[in-house]
Amino acid sequence: MTKEQITFALPTIDVRNTVLAVAGLFSGQVPMSELGGPIRIAQIAKQTADHGWLQFLLTMVLLSVNLGVLNLLPIPLVDGGRLLFLAIEGIKRSPVTLRTQQVAAYLGLAMLGLLLVVVMKNDLQRVLPDLLDWARGLLH
Repeated sequence: MTKEQITFALPTIDVRNTVLAVAGLFSGQVPMSELGGPIRIAQIAKQTADHGWLQFLLTMVLLSVNLGVLNLLPIPLVDGGRLLFLAIEGIKRSPVTLRTQQVAAYLGLAMLGLLLVVVMKNDLQRVLPDLLDWARGLLH
């Protein structure tokens, strides 16, 4: 492995960037158009695979760590939401009411649904021009 390959690979494993990006999304410093879903993940996987197996492996590790960080956000329906309820329960010394948990679950589901719509829209906007060009090529 050359020094250039190591230098190229090592900066990708930096969870701070994920935390800063999530904070930037909430503060408006990072545009929602930067979000990507399964199609973007596949594009990134292909790009990194073109740079070799080490870069691909490091990118997959980073993706896994980033998903873990996102899973810890205090959003109902993910682990971070459950941890938030446990923290509230520990402070209150009584459980959160079932009704509160249900409302939070509905809000969390709405948030995750909206996130799904945004990332799929972004993914489709990224690939739609290429798909249209490909389709035009088939017709000519």
